[in-house]
Amino acid sequence: MREKAVELHKTRKEKGQSLVEFALVIPLLLLLMVGIFEFGYFFFVYGSVTTAAREAVRYGSGTGTSDNGMPYYQDCDGIKERARRIGQYAGIQNEDVDIFYDTGPGSTSLGDCDGTLEPTMGERIVVMVTVDYHPIVLNWGALNGLLIESESARTIIHRMQVGG
Repeated sequence: MREKAVELHKTRKEKGQSLVEFALVIPLLLLLMVGIFEFGYFFFVYGSVTTAAREAVRYGSGTGTSDNGMPYYQDCDGIKERARRIGQYAGIQNEDVDIFYDTGPGSTSLGDCDGTLEPTMGERIVVMVTVDYHPIVLNWGALNGLLIESESARTIIHRMQVGG
C-alpha cells in the first residue's frame, strides 16, 4: 500500500513538472509559428510585387495596339491595370506603379508615361512597383512600413521589318 502511495506521489510531481515545462516552452513555440507565418507573408508580398512589375512591363513592351487603339507602350492605364490586377493580394494600387522610358541601364529617363512619347529603336520601357509592407499578425518594428520595390525593363519593339 505504501508503494502505491509513493507511485501516486511521483506521478503528481511528474504531472506538475510537465505542466511547468509546457508553460515555459509554449510562448517560444507560438513565437516561432507566428514568425514563420509572417515571413511567409512577407515573401508572398515580395513575389507579388516582382511579378506585377514583370507582367506590366511585358504588357507595355508588346507590339501592336491595345483594346483602346493605343500602342501598348503608350497605354499607361493598361500597364497600371496589369500590375494592379497581378498584385492585388499585395495591395498594389495605380499610384504604386511608375512607368518611364530610357535608353538602357545607367541612362537617364527620357520621360514618364503620358501617352505622347514615340520611342525609337532600342529604347526601353521601365516599370517600377513600390508597396509598403505591413505585417499581419504583430507590429514588428523592423518590418512595419518596409518598402518593397521591384523594377523591370524591356526593350520596346514597335516597328520591325522582317525579310529582305
